[in-house]
Amino acid sequence: MSHCRMLDASLVGGDMREFSFRLLNEKNFIPDILRDMKKVMETAEFVFRSSCQPFALVDGQNKLGGVFYISDVIPGHEATFYIWVWNGKAVTSKTLPFIREYIKATADEYGLYRVVARTPCKKCCHLLEHLGFLLEGRFKNGYKSNGRLCVLFQLRRLFTR
Repeated sequence: MSHCRMLDASLVGGDMREFSFRLLNEKNFIPDILRDMKKVMETAEFVFRSSCQPFALVDGQNKLGGVFYISDVIPGHEATFYIWVWNGKAVTSKTLPFIREYIKATADEYGLYRVVARTPCKKCCHLLEHLGFLLEGRFKNGYKSNGRLCVLFQLRRLFTR
C-alpha cells in the first residue's frame, strides 16, 4: 500500500541518494543548468533548509517513488509547490488527499492566497489538476532540458482568506 512519509533530507541518507539519482537521470526533472551532482546537492541543501517539511511518496514495497514540498514562501501572499514522481504506483487515492491537505495546511499556516506549480510535463499537469490546481498559462521555451527548449506550464491554486 503506497503512503506518504517525511523525507530523510540528510545529504547522506538513502532518500537523498535516490532523489538525486532521479533528478539527474529522469527526463525533464531539472533544467540543464543544474545537471551536475555538485550543483544538485548544493541546491537541495539550500532548498530543504528553507522549505516546508519535504515528504516522500512511497510505493507498496516501501521504495521511494516521488518527493514533494512547498518552498519560496512569501507569507500572506504566495508559495511554490514542487513535486517529482517517477513511480506512478506511489500516487494513489490514499496519497492524493494527504498531498491536498499538506498544501491546504501550509496555505493556512502562512496565510497564502495562492500556491503555484510549474512543470514541463503534461502528465504532471494532470496530477496537479487532481490536487486542485488550474492551468494558468505557459512559457514557450521556458525550460531547457536535455539540450532542448521545452514549454513550461504554470498552474495555480487559489485560497480565500
